Amino acid sequence: MSRKITAEYLETVTAPKGQRLEMMDPSCKGLQIRISEGAKTFAFVHRPKGGKPVRTTLGHFPDMKLAAARKRADELRGAAANGRDVHGEHRATRAATALAQATFGELVDAFVEQWSKARKRSWEADERYLGRFKDGWPNKAGVKRLTAWGRRSASTLSRSEIADALNTIAADAPVSSNRAHASLHKFFRWCVSEGKLAANPMAGLAKRHDESNSERKRALSAPELKAVWAELLNGESEIGATTRAALRFMLLTAQRPGEVAGMLVTETNLATKSEETWTIPGARTKNKTTHIVPLTRSALQIIRGELTGRSEPVAVFRSRTFGDRPMSRHTLSHACADIATKLKLESFTAHDLRRTAANLLKANGVAPFVVEEVLNHLPPKLQRIYQGDQARPERRAALETLARVIEEAVR
Repeated sequence: MSRKITAEYLETVTAPKGQRLEMMDPSCKGLQIRISEGAKTFAFVHRPKGGKPVRTTLGHFPDMKLAAARKRADELRGAAANGRDVHGEHRATRAATALAQATFGELVDAFVEQWSKARKRSWEADERYLGRFKDGWPNKAGVKRLTAWGRRSASTLSRSEIADALNTIAADAPVSSNRAHASLHKFFRWCVSEGKLAANPMAGLAKRHDESNSERKRALSAPELKAVWAELLNGESEIGATTRAALRFMLLTAQRPGEVAGMLVTETNLATKSEETWTIPGARTKNKTTHIVPLTRSALQIIRGELTGRSEPVAVFRSRTFGDRPMSRHTLSHACADIATKLKLESFTAHDLRRTAANLLKANGVAPFVVEEVLNHLPPKLQRIYQGDQARPERRAALETLARVIEEAVR
């Protein structure tokens, strides 16, 4: 269909229901107008030498005016006459424009969904650190100390700006700055590999804090352990009862915070008459090896206390927010920080409680090899060679010793 095209005509013309109109502009060679329900689209149509007709979308009326569409069609026609691939160039330009408009927040959401969740058990760490850059990184008082990047085009973030942000975080949270650095670096590498960005602005950017000689050695002293245990038994504490129970259980078993927080009823054998144990599947252990933890009387009391009155429970230590789902390991970390503040102790983490338990085992004559077994520190190959039945008597004896020592220490 070819007829005189005017702006007034385009304002009023419509396509029959369920049909589409296509017309060429006689005033501009190659300019096509396609009219369908809800859309009027300009396109440049030409036939490359020796090829089939190619249609290049220019824009939509009335956002693009008729005069602008004719001007753009003239430009493309001239370029095509000179042998250029105008369709390919136009697509590349539109793709580059789309990339330039992609916000940091949109790309972070895509990265977490498409990469982190698919590849990392700790994907929530990426979501948490990158989310702080999206929303504005808060300090310990909750005040934002960095401008939120969420609505900014990711392509506008410069290397120096990222370095300044990491320096700001490192000023009072050096380790967190390194974790943020790692998440950001993985994010930008993914953006480049997926064609979302042309280059990684963090390439070669060093971490802000040197952790090579900063192995953490914090463990509770005997007086601190007594004070902390008393708080974990304090029914009037602001720390939730389930969180306090999980921290006591962690001290009694010497297992990792995430493993304790994520403990499921199905991982125990309380319903059988066999020796009570907790089997942590390889999918949840750091070395990806199934780990069996003998349960002492004290540990069993905590589990049964958590399950009392619950119908068909799933998680042993359930979330206060999400019903019968396991609590987050970060709940344990926050609780430790709150307890340290309340008792005016040097700060300690949930993992420091595990270290405290390990130190108590060593100080009370438990062989180093058995301590490593209890902690599940053995490499998988050594476990296969030396452990055999993981519920071996030495391990149960070690945890019985730990329970006795803690009971005596907190009297």
